[in-house]
Amino acid sequence: MNVSSRITGGLFLLALLVSLNGCMTNAAIEHATGTSSRDYPSGSGESIHYDMHYQPHPAYYGLLPLTVPADIATSPIQFGFYLWHRHK
Repeated sequence: MNVSSRITGGLFLLALLVSLNGCMTNAAIEHATGTSSRDYPSGSGESIHYDMHYQPHPAYYGLLPLTVPADIATSPIQFGFYLWHRHK
């Protein structure tokens, strides 16, 4: 494998990982900061926006060394779900 294909593959992998959800990391940061924001679809076709505030737990920042690799390891599953949900 030559250098240019490794660089191209690495850039593609990086773009893929950045574009995926990262739900475990996102949940850890939301619990650490105590804020969360969600958009849910409604029956009228417009989304309903919820801003949730709760007691922050800064100890959740300690989970980031576990959640980031877990999100990367599950990224193929997340990508498959993303494709399935997108074409649904």
